[in-house]
Amino acid sequence: STMEAQRFNWFYEIPAHAGGLSFETQFENNSKGEILIVGEFRGKQDFDLNIGKYFLEGQTGSKNIFVNNYSINGDLNWATHFESKNYSFSLLSYTLGDDGSAYLQGYFKDSLWIHSKDSTYRYNYPGRADFLSRLGATGKVEWINIQKQDSGSIGVYDMAVDGSRLILCGTINDIVKLDNMDPLSRVHALGGANTFIACYDTLGLFKWVKSIGGDTATDVSRAYRMTINNKTEILVTGWFEGKMDFDPSANKKELSAIAEDMFIAQYDSVGNFMWNYNIFCSRVGRILEVDVDEQDNVFFTGYFRGDSISFLKGNSQNKISSTSNSTALFGKLSKEGRLSFMNSLKYLDTSRNGWLRGVEISAQKDGQFYLGGNYNHVVNFNPIGNLVLDTAGTYGSGYIAKYDSSGMLIWVESFENYIEVNEVFINSDSTISIVGATNGVQVDVDPGEGVQRLNKNGAIYWVNWGDVSPLLLDTAFSVEFQAKYEDKIRIFPNPSLGQINIDVGDLEVIDINLYSANGRLLLRQNVMNTQVCIELDIEFSPGEYFLEIKSKTDSYWKKLIIR
Repeated sequence: STMEAQRFNWFYEIPAHAGGLSFETQFENNSKGEILIVGEFRGKQDFDLNIGKYFLEGQTGSKNIFVNNYSINGDLNWATHFESKNYSFSLLSYTLGDDGSAYLQGYFKDSLWIHSKDSTYRYNYPGRADFLSRLGATGKVEWINIQKQDSGSIGVYDMAVDGSRLILCGTINDIVKLDNMDPLSRVHALGGANTFIACYDTLGLFKWVKSIGGDTATDVSRAYRMTINNKTEILVTGWFEGKMDFDPSANKKELSAIAEDMFIAQYDSVGNFMWNYNIFCSRVGRILEVDVDEQDNVFFTGYFRGDSISFLKGNSQNKISSTSNSTALFGKLSKEGRLSFMNSLKYLDTSRNGWLRGVEISAQKDGQFYLGGNYNHVVNFNPIGNLVLDTAGTYGSGYIAKYDSSGMLIWVESFENYIEVNEVFINSDSTISIVGATNGVQVDVDPGEGVQRLNKNGAIYWVNWGDVSPLLLDTAFSVEFQAKYEDKIRIFPNPSLGQINIDVGDLEVIDINLYSANGRLLLRQNVMNTQVCIELDIEFSPGEYFLEIKSKTDSYWKKLIIR
């Protein structure tokens, strides 16, 4: 039996070779567990994660971007190389269809080459061209749609494919055409910058566009992330300053921002307004990811800077204060847009300049969810108790935490040393994929007793874990370990009112963990080897709990009674 919350399965690294390698902060996956990875590279780069070799070679004097599709097991399905002689070239947003095809939006100037396995596609356009494109299930170009800027500009920040529809969201200013061949795609942003939602079919044909925002130069909004729920309704998150009208029709649903305020808004399948929820910021706030469960509850995460954020729960105004330079937040809304909960991860050492962000949230069908992000120094991940992790240095660490549907912590793990967690995907086989980039070496990614280290600095990594629900302790298991350490460990008083003493003798203890009766991790305390007697103050309701005293090789379990 084990109380580990997850098991290590495997990991891959894409190391940077002589030319160099960079990555985008947005990875994508589909229902089959395939992952799309996009990034810039230079020189000759092997993108096969297994023992085989598959090289792409970046051309000197060009900007080179790779677009790769990998299977759920890490096998390379296809790799495509985008190249532009002009450095005014970027891929801004992309998504992965369930058939393995990729949709990409970006811009180039003058000319663009797209190299797939056995063909090269070249596109010429005078000046700068924003474009939307589809790569088929083998990585070959199937179509390119030119989006003409007219007097304005386009910034696409997220997209999602849903059956035969491709939905985009982002920001426009002034006048743009989202399809150079379709006059109905011309849209005018009245404010300084407006949010837009647009629909195409999967053949690249424009269908409709909605512009949302203010009507003066000081009204600015940006859609940052989106998802599509089980009813094909569209959820958009972003931020705004000045005024914002969330209803694209003649009706008004207008709000004024305090500073740079966050929003979540829902629209039906053809872009008609349904509801919006706002988080007011004393300075700056960003929602970086949004997801839904099987009941279409909405989960979101991000961060804020400044003194505090304020928000409505029911009819009452609530507030969360910041304890760091950047404070992570996460929350849940009902399918009607009513707040269920909002929590922050608390930064505890205010004497140091810390930062803390939630960058990824993925919801299971049952409403439990994973939270991923990055932090430095000392952070409490438990909304109702203490579970503190410390990076023990100035560089940041990545974290992955799991919470139940009410926002209570189940477990949390961190990757020590400098590493970025960019995405946490839930796969069809119930494993989870964690992807991001390393900025250090010797990073242990095994949450159990084993050691599995990432060894490459500046690499893209991909870790696969299996989620194991915490197990209740049976009598035989408890008695076995109690007998083994009977003469070494004393826990008193037990029962207690919550204050207990733990005498570990000469046992080299690493951690002390407290679990609820149903296996939820409530508290973790790191132990110095010099500590012989440890005092523990348990501030939870009366009942049964399980205490784990963990050494380098074993764990000792004891049932506690709190009166």
